[in-house]
Amino acid sequence: MVGLLDCLGFWANQYLPFLHNESPKGVLARLFTINPAAHPLTVAPGAVTVLWLVLAVVVLVLTVAVTSIRPLRRDALSLLEVGLAIEAIMLVSPLTERPYFLFLLIPLIGLFCWVREVGVAGLFERRATVVAVLFWLLLAGRPRWLNTSSTPGSPSSRTRLPSSRCSPRCTCG
Repeated sequence: MVGLLDCLGFWANQYLPFLHNESPKGVLARLFTINPAAHPLTVAPGAVTVLWLVLAVVVLVLTVAVTSIRPLRRDALSLLEVGLAIEAIMLVSPLTERPYFLFLLIPLIGLFCWVREVGVAGLFERRATVVAVLFWLLLAGRPRWLNTSSTPGSPSSRTRLPSSRCSPRCTCG
């Protein structure tokens, strides 16, 4: 049991401030603890836990207040509620990396279906949907396969296929 608690303590506290942890607790850990990823604003590790717990309680209370108790159905409102639960989980979780942002497609699809189901098709709603899609794309970041860097040793230069003029063992790219 002690080994399990040590392991959980490592993953919940010491591992948090790494650069690719996009969760609120990871950001707070980078801001308020000594870490290799960033210089802290001030060293206050207790503030990380307190602020994260306050955020978690607020998110959970708002999520419970907005969702209904009815069973899930095959409609846009249920999809929106599932999307809200996913967003709440991502905000409360101590570890959220960029690949997890793929789950944000569910509330985005729910929002799109709800706008179509309700019949709201004004210019403002269309612009809001476009902004939501652009915001998701911004969160998802630039995919690695779009990397156009051609410096020696970069991943794109190592993974290029040889041209048809060269032999398969050629490294000229």
